[in-house]
Amino acid sequence: MRATLTQHGKAALQGMPGVGKTQLALKYAERHRQDYAACLWVSAASRETLLSGFAALAGVLDLPERNEADQAKAVAAVQRWLNTIEQTWLLILDNADELKELHGFLPSGRGHCLLTTRSKGVRILGIKQK
Repeated sequence: MRATLTQHGKAALQGMPGVGKTQLALKYAERHRQDYAACLWVSAASRETLLSGFAALAGVLDLPERNEADQAKAVAAVQRWLNTIEQTWLLILDNADELKELHGFLPSGRGHCLLTTRSKGVRILGIKQK
C-alpha cells in the first residue's frame, strides 16, 4: 500500500462489508504516522458526512476558517490547505461507496489519499486498488 500511495498518490481498499478495510487503513496511518505532516480521517458515507468531516478538519488543522458559520468556507479552506501545503499528508476517506459523491473532494496536492470502499468502480477515479 505504501508503494502504491507513494507512486500514485491515491489508493483504495476495496471489499465486502466487515472485512477490515477501515482497520487496515487506520493501522497504515498508525504505522506511517512519522511520514506525514498530518493524518486525517473523514467519513465519506454520504455527501453530508463529507462536508461536515471536511469542515471539522478546519479545526483539526487550526485554520482561520475553523469557526466559520458557512460550512462551505471551512471546506474550501481545507481543500486549499490540502492542495497547497508543501508537506506530505494522508487523507483517509472511509466508506466511500458512492464514488460520485467524491467529486470535488479528492485533493491533488502533495499528499496521499486512501479510500475504503465496497465499490468496484474505483478505477474510474484513477485510483489503484489494494
